[in-house]
Order: sequence, then C-alpha cells, then structure tokens
Amino acid sequence: MLKPRISPQEYEKDSHSLYSMRKSNAKAKGKAAVPFGDPQPRVVSTLEDRVNALKHTVISGDALKTHEFYDESHLLALYEDLLALPQEETQEPAVKKPEEDPLPIVQKIAERLLPDISEPSTSAIAAQPMRYAILQQLDQVIADLETAEAYTTKAESEDAADAVLDVPVMLVSQKEWMALIYHCIRERDTDAAERALSLMIRAKCDIPEETFNAVLVVYARTGNVAKANDFVSKFLIASPTETQRDLHIRTYLEAISDTAFPTDALHILHDYETRGLAPPQKAYSRVITHLLSARSAVAHAHAWDLFAHMRYVAHPKPDAFMYATMIRACASSAISNHGEPERALDLFTEMTVDNGIAPTAAAYIATILACARSGRAKYVHEGFRLAKQMMDAHRDAYGHSQFMPDRRFFCALLEGAKRIGDLGRVRWILAEMARESMQRGADGQEQIDPRRSVHEEIMLHVFHAYAAYRVPFHRSLAPKAPQDKPQDATTQQEEPEALTAAQAEEAARDLVAEPDHAFTRLPPQSHPEVLYEAQALFARLRADRARGSGVFAHVEPTPRLLNAYLSVHYAHAPLERWRALWSTLHADAGVPRNAHTYVEVLERCANAKKPERPAALQVAEEAFAQWRSLEDAWRATGPQEVAAHARLIERAHAAMIRLYALTNDLDRAVELTKAFAAAYPPSTLRDPPARAPFRSTRTNLLGARPLVRVFNAAEIPDDAVPPLLAFGELEALHHRLAAAGRTADVRYVTWLCKAYEGALRARRERALEATMHPVYRAEPAV
Repeated sequence: MLKPRISPQEYEKDSHSLYSMRKSNAKAKGKAAVPFGDPQPRVVSTLEDRVNALKHTVISGDALKTHEFYDESHLLALYEDLLALPQEETQEPAVKKPEEDPLPIVQKIAERLLPDISEPSTSAIAAQPMRYAILQQLDQVIADLETAEAYTTKAESEDAADAVLDVPVMLVSQKEWMALIYHCIRERDTDAAERALSLMIRAKCDIPEETFNAVLVVYARTGNVAKANDFVSKFLIASPTETQRDLHIRTYLEAISDTAFPTDALHILHDYETRGLAPPQKAYSRVITHLLSARSAVAHAHAWDLFAHMRYVAHPKPDAFMYATMIRACASSAISNHGEPERALDLFTEMTVDNGIAPTAAAYIATILACARSGRAKYVHEGFRLAKQMMDAHRDAYGHSQFMPDRRFFCALLEGAKRIGDLGRVRWILAEMARESMQRGADGQEQIDPRRSVHEEIMLHVFHAYAAYRVPFHRSLAPKAPQDKPQDATTQQEEPEALTAAQAEEAARDLVAEPDHAFTRLPPQSHPEVLYEAQALFARLRADRARGSGVFAHVEPTPRLLNAYLSVHYAHAPLERWRALWSTLHADAGVPRNAHTYVEVLERCANAKKPERPAALQVAEEAFAQWRSLEDAWRATGPQEVAAHARLIERAHAAMIRLYALTNDLDRAVELTKAFAAAYPPSTLRDPPARAPFRSTRTNLLGARPLVRVFNAAEIPDDAVPPLLAFGELEALHHRLAAAGRTADVRYVTWLCKAYEGALRARRERALEATMHPVYRAEPAV
C-alpha cells in the first residue's frame, strides 16, 4: 500500500496557512478575501478591472515628447545585427602585428645606448649594423649586471636589507624590446630576433606571447623545420600555446610538397596529444586539408580517420571550416567513383541542425558539389534544392540574399546539370552568369566583373553538357512526307553541313549577351542544332578573347577546354565532320595536346560505326603514333609516372586493339597485345606499394596513431596498380580470333587475361596481409 507523502494534519495545517496568506494579501489590496475552494472570478469582471486600470494610466503629452522610441535607423541596425551571418574562419593564425613602424623606436634605442651614433640613418638598409650594435651593447650590460649579482649573492651579509633583490633591470622598455624584435623579423634576421629574446629572458622581462609567435610564423611560412624545432626546444619547451602548436605543425606541412604524405607532421601532432597538449582545431584542419590535396586513396582515407580521431580525443564539435572541408571531401572520387552524397548530407544536417552552427557559403557549395558529382538524379535535384535554400533562406535586413553567387556556386550547379544531361538548365545558368557578371562602370557603361565573369571551368562544364545531351528528335523515326518529285542529291542529305568560321561568327554575334533572343525556349532538338549552338559559343569565346572584352574575355583556352569542345563533335557529328577539326584545333589555338586528347579520339574511333571504320583507322593510327612518344617519355621517367597514368595507358591500347580487331587486322591486334604484355608484364602487379606508417587495422591506445578507423584496408582502392588488360577490353579480339579459327592466339589472349587477374588477386592478398598482426600472417611456404 502506498503511503501518503504528508499526513492529514500537516495537510490541514498547510491549507490554513495558505488561506491566511491569501486573506492577508486580499486585505492589503482592499478586496474581500476569497474563500479557499471558491470558484475563480468571472472573465467579464477581470476584463473590467483591466479597462479601469488602463483609464487610470494617463500619459501626458510632455511625457510622450520626451519618451525615447526606436526610429528606423535603430531598428535597421538591430535587425542587421540579428540577421548577420558569422564570418567564415580561415586557417591563418591570428598573430598580432605591430601597430607602428618599429624602425624609429630602434633608432631611439640606438641614440640612448650608443652615444657614438649621433645621426642615425633613416633607411632600413643602413640600419642593419645598428641592431647588431644594440644587441651587443645590451649583451655586455646584462652580462656585467649578472656578474655583479652573482658576486653580491655569494657575499655573506647578516642584514636582510643588504640582500640583492631579484628584480628585472629596465634597460629597455617592453615596447622597445618588441620593436627591436619586429625590426629584426622585418629584415628577415631571425638569428638576431632569437638573440633579442634571449636577452629579454636574461633581463627578466615579461615577454608577450605575440613576440614568440612572430618569430615562429617566419619559420612556419618558409618551412624551416630545423630552426622551428630549435626555437621550440629553446623558448617553448614548457607548454606551447595553441597558436604555437599550430605554427609548429604548419612548419612540417610547408616543408613538403602538396602531394606528399605528411608523416612528420602527423608524428608531431600525435606527440602533442601524448603530452596532454591537444593541438587546436586549426592544426587538425591543416593536416586534413593537406591529406585531401595529396590525391591519393590512402591519404584520403587517413584524412577521414584523423577527422574521427580528432572528435574522439580533442575536439568533439568541429567548426564550420572543418565541416565544409569534410563535406567537400565527400565529393572526391578517391574512395568512391561517384562520391559520397549521403555522408555529405548527414554532415550538413549535423552541422546546421544538431550542432546549431550557421551554414556558410563554403558548406553549402561543398554539399551541392557532393550531390552533383554523384550523377544520380535524386541527389542532383537535392543539390538544386539546397541552392535555392542558400539564396532564399538567408536574407539580411534589406531583404537581400547574404550569399552572393560566385564561380564556385555556378560550377557546382553545372556539375550536376551536365551529369544528368539537363542542357536546358545549363543554358539558363550560363545566361544568369552572363547577366550577373555585368556591372555599371564609373562612366555608366556596362563592364565585366573579373571576379564573377565566365571562366575556363564554366565553359568546360557547358561543353560537357552539350556532349552528354541526348536529343529528343530522331530523324530515322520521323514519318516521311509525301513527295511528288524525286529528290536530288542535295535534298536527300539528312544533316546540314557544318558551319564555316564566318557563319559561326555571325551566329555568335548576339549569343549570351542577349540570351532571350539568342537562345530559343526549347533546347536543341537535333544533332545539327546542338553543333550549331556549340560552334556559336566557341566562336564567340575566341572573338571575345581576341578582342579583350565581352562575356568570355576571361576564358583561357586550355587543353581540357578544347578536348571538351571536341567531345561535342564526337557525340553529335559523323567522323567526316570532326576529323579535320581534330587535326587543326589545337594548332590554331596555340595550345598543346595532352594525354586525354589522344585517348578520347582513340576511343571515339574504336566505337565508330561500320561504314566509318576505315577512315577511323587512319585517324587512330596517326593519333596512336603521337601517343607512343608520350608514353615512352613516361616510361623513361620512371615507374611512378607510369603508375600515375596507368589507366590512360590501358584505355589507349585497349581502344587501338579493339579497332584493329573490328577492321579484321588480327595480326596487328595480336602484335600490339604482345607488345603491351612485354612492356607491362603481369608479374609487376604482384607486389603492392609500401604501406604508409600510419595505416593499421588495430586500435592503439598508445603511440602516434589515430584511434579510429573510418575505412578499413579492404575498402581503400589501390591507385598505384600498373597498366593491365582485362577480358572486357580484349573481348572483341577474342571473338574475332575464335571466328577465324586461330586457336593459338585465342589461348594466348585467355592466358594473358587470367595472368593479369591472378596477379591482381595476389597483390590484394599481400596488401591485406601487410596490415595484419604478425601472429596472424601466413607463414612462408617451405
């Protein structure tokens, strides 16, 4: 049976006390006491009391004149502050700079300490011997004072008043010391700056943190690891501050290239963790950014591991900069070919909803880019929804969007639109960019803003969209109209001829500058219309570039831009049309060809239709001869260069072998296959690259290793696999050899494919075995 919390006597006592309290309060207000338990007063009477109270509240006109109300300016300032977004953080450390020029202060020190210098020079170059003379004079004076203090301390004295007090000697004020150090740093004389710091310590002066940071910044920017380590061990051995730890780690990152794995930086970062001095979040973001820029699958996976490790041991709540960095990493294809849009959306939701961090433009654009590069329609549309939210949901006190669209924003949108073949949206984005880049100059004329103008990457996405676009109209499916007269040779043509240079220039005269008149409402409905728009855009691009003004004046022709323009012709024009263009385009633009130029034309020739194959073979042989010289240069450089272009080498040889097989030139196809196997034998695939020292599948509670693994060894792709040929690439040759009855060649092709497959399997097993504990590794066979 449940016991009551209070007894009936206590309840009655509390009730009487509550009633007496209510009665006394009512008497004080001049009202009758309301008995305990009586119903509440009516709503009408309560309303009458409020009205009577308002009648007695009278404000005079003079009081209204003197009363301070919020005017429009105060309200606008209030809403500007409330609706303002926080500024985006950067990786640069907050190092305080001197407020005034240190040279005049140094000259005053010289006048006081060096009487021989009567007229100090005002030039910084002539003042170089001055700082050495000042430091030498201060060193001598402090040494004399130290000698005198040591002698007096040893002397026996019974009187306490005669004892020497340990007080700083004010030869130079703190402001003058700092001016002297900043002057040495400005002259890039870090040895003199360190000497001045040593003298300050000997003189028992208080040294601000900014003074140490100013010297350490010089070592961090130049990547002088030896000097930085000596400086930390000499001046900051006790407990470096967060800024100093960040600068120390930054020194190791600046000392290596952007593509190198930052082993030493990771060692010093985990060493600080072991000492109980967790580096600041900026230091982690620096290392993670460097790992992501290395363009290696192992480095990319380690960046995710370090991000999870940071949240576990140091900073559980990342800042906006770190979130934007990791969301952009989801758009990379280092681990997955289509990125990780789900993880990007989860991180964005965690940032904005769970942690309540205001979204930044970098976070929005990174999320849109991750959704766009997935290539899936549902994520691409989610990216466009986020773009609309970015522009509409965040407005200032004037009603304007606080996120101005820039090139990164438009590039992310174009990335998604081109991957789903939405040419209509690509054309609209290009017209919007052309409109946004226009601004009024001081003379009232329209000018192009270089910061927001169309550049090379924008046009790269535009041409890719034209190449990926599938026309809805197919001429072969259209019903034939009745004709009374037979058609001649000119009327029987299915497609018009390509535009000449003059015709393309005339068609591009008003393109994009007047999008309503230049673009039709519907996208191109046939292949000739697609080519017409692409040629007009390219002609306008070259005209604006040559003229130095216009929407496309800042578009620089690069090899990848010309390759994108050629891809439009590969997709929508027959071989006779783009053959001459491929031969002359790069030479006319003065841009050299790159590896992708040859690989793309070889693949286009390999996929040519049967009537086009003889002409395609001529183009492919010419391109493959030039490709061989490029491949020989890579092989002469070393295996690392070959591994970096391994997939391109595979694509080029596979396309040429397929074209030989389809044209029934089986001897040359087999010969090229054997030459490839001799240059890149299957045995070279068996040995995996050396494992990074920080990669491990075990959880280590001690030592310089991350505690968390986001990707295990089996999930990380091997991006250093040498060139190889799989059966899918030799399938056409295998079928043609079997049809011709060449049994020996069929067996060789089958053996080669199986050899490459077995070498890959052995490489994977050895790579996984290298990550295992020595106890679980397989013993070598006797």
